Amino acid sequence: MKLYTAVDVSKARKILLYQPQVSLKDGLAREWNWIQSLAKREECDRESKAFILQL
Repeated sequence: MKLYTAVDVSKARKILLYQPQVSLKDGLAREWNWIQSLAKREECDRESKAFILQL
């Protein structure tokens, strides 16, 4: 049995001819910046902001 992780795109490459345009490192950095920007928004509730800042 082959295990797949969230970063294994081999099946998508094979079936969908998918080619990632962003490296994993850059994608994770973009994701982190987006999460931090959520915590800075005024409409973000207190519990969500506390959770995000703990990451």
